[in-house]
Amino acid sequence: MAEIADVTRSGTSDRSLIIFKTMADKKIATLKSEIIKLDAAGQAPGRLSTKVVGILLGKSSAGYQRHMPAHEQKIEIANIEQLKFTGRKLTDKIYYHHTGYIGHLKEVKMKVVFENDPGMLFKKIVRGMLPKNKWRDKLLKQISFK
Repeated sequence: MAEIADVTRSGTSDRSLIIFKTMADKKIATLKSEIIKLDAAGQAPGRLSTKVVGILLGKSSAGYQRHMPAHEQKIEIANIEQLKFTGRKLTDKIYYHHTGYIGHLKEVKMKVVFENDPGMLFKKIVRGMLPKNKWRDKLLKQISFK
């Protein structure tokens, strides 16, 4: 894992300097980017989003590391407007947003959000399932809709 490097400082060789190469660097160098295509027709959003999160984090790969997600796993989802919601979620679930002004708590029903942009709703579901760290926004950018 560690190598001793020949570094010349002011004309003398200093062999005490150690350069560490991490396994993460080796993993990134060997992986290739993939495009994984999924079909959302007739699937429940929660079940589909757990598949997407597992792929984004690299849990299906042999080189899975908790502190580092999979490298360049792009996901393309088709038929996102054909998701199947169970129960009364579309009419009863409400998303809240506060503008920052007194009394300005905005409410939007899930049905309205889904009709306007089903991709945004799905990304919101996946965002809640991803770990809350520096990788979350980068992982969300790897999801695209067809």
